[in-house]
Amino acid sequence: MTDCINLYCACPVCIHNNQPTSNSHWTHKNCSGGIRIHENLNLSCILCNHAEDIFNWAFLCPNHSGDNRSLKDQGVTSLAVLNALARAIQMNNLSLNERKIYKVIRDALEDRG
Repeated sequence: MTDCINLYCACPVCIHNNQPTSNSHWTHKNCSGGIRIHENLNLSCILCNHAEDIFNWAFLCPNHSGDNRSLKDQGVTSLAVLNALARAIQMNNLSLNERKIYKVIRDALEDRG
């Protein structure tokens, strides 16, 4: 199992579409469980343990709550996800371990291009 942290970031879809967005905690729409992001770029639900690559998840926020398409299907780029995570890093007092995990995630996203 890879290291993971609770997902707290801006909406990557909004960033991709140049819409205003703010950081928030994300929950799984099927069971309302909190979401974690892993170093291997999987997201997982802490309640039902559903896990998939971040680009296979849909992010629903008030700006586009009716669009259930995945990040991949919406054409959201790795750069938009990086930008969303970077905003969270700047806004939070993260522990050294959390910063290490974010760095591994950032590097993995950069490798995907």
